[in-house]
Amino acid sequence: MSIEAIARTIISLIDGITCDAMQMDIQQLQIDSQIEVIIFYLQNVLGVKEEELA
Repeated sequence: MSIEAIARTIISLIDGITCDAMQMDIQQLQIDSQIEVIIFYLQNVLGVKEEELA
């Protein structure tokens, strides 16, 4: 394997890791926003107090 081929392999591995990390961040943001919606619903629609959620 040439140095160039090794470098390309390393770069593609790093790109894959970066892409996976970004997807995980997006999933975490989606989960966080869903939790915020649920808390908003509990507090404003059902009248649950913030202390009760802790």
